[in-house]
Amino acid sequence: MLLLEDKRTIDYQIFLNYLKGKNPKALLLLQLRNWLFSVLKFDPNTGDPLLSDMTSFLDKVSGLIPFNKEELEEIKNNKFDLLYKSLSYNRRSLLYLLGSPRNEIIRSHERMNIYQAREIDSAGIMEISRRPGRTVKEKVAVKPTILAVKREQGADTLENRLFKKYLVRLVNVLDERQKCFDELENEDSTLSRLYSVIRRWLKSEEAGYIGKWQNLPPNNILLHDKNYRKIWRGWQFLLDLDEMVLNDWNDIDRLLSVYIFWNTLSILQSKGSKILQSPLKFDYNKFEICNIPFESGNCVRVEAENYALEMKCNKITVISKEGEEHIIEIYFDKLIIENKVMPGALETLSEAYEVSKKLAK
Repeated sequence: MLLLEDKRTIDYQIFLNYLKGKNPKALLLLQLRNWLFSVLKFDPNTGDPLLSDMTSFLDKVSGLIPFNKEELEEIKNNKFDLLYKSLSYNRRSLLYLLGSPRNEIIRSHERMNIYQAREIDSAGIMEISRRPGRTVKEKVAVKPTILAVKREQGADTLENRLFKKYLVRLVNVLDERQKCFDELENEDSTLSRLYSVIRRWLKSEEAGYIGKWQNLPPNNILLHDKNYRKIWRGWQFLLDLDEMVLNDWNDIDRLLSVYIFWNTLSILQSKGSKILQSPLKFDYNKFEICNIPFESGNCVRVEAENYALEMKCNKITVISKEGEEHIIEIYFDKLIIENKVMPGALETLSEAYEVSKKLAK
């Protein structure tokens, strides 16, 4: 039985609780995100999906393009939810910065013996001038210490403060994810190992020297450094995570339609159907796959020799060569085919794939 949830309260933590409670809708959303991640290739510099041609993408969906050994190992050990996608983009940079965070020379003032001082500035001179005595020698004789400039290498920089704040928030989210995914993922999963490394670093002396992030605008290093900019994007993702989960939850009918639409086309192509070729572009966060010449709002249209397939939101229309239309409306808890309600929830991708096979006929 499905939970009657208040849509306004759905966030990532509640979604994880639903997964732990075997909620069918939550499990299906995880399967859908898992599927989308597995059929896309991502730009390592931006994290955005790479463009693809129609034939290659449909071959990937149908399994005609096999996964390599590394991809198979990744699939075996992990579940590709929204958080996994974000960390697959910045994980290498994160691990690099854990070992070598950016340091800079930090300038401060410290009272020290005269023989230890290497540099003195106006603040030190002003402090000496206020002492009794006519000459500098007389003034320092009274008190043989001065306020000198101290320079030392330190990691307490703006970008490292954001990095630490990101890791603190990330480890809390990963902690909740670990509790839920114990039964879903291999114990040697990528995020399990990453979780242990981050927790160890946060307890280190180095992390203790870094101050608190004050929600300041990002500096040039956070925006342009090849490693820190990925951390900044990861931070932005964590801030948006709850909203993305809410959007997926409320839009599950359309997400199911995307899966059924492209699987139907992959089945048709594998049977020899001649589909008009066009480049495809993808939006992972919005769960959108569009062929560039025909995209119009939420409408996608793919043409073949004897038919066309069109999808708008959660409606898929099959259009014959003669112009005859057959419409199927896809909902999580039912299908509507030619205005006839077919009850029964699509609780797994296997059940959704059966719909694709029927459509392909």
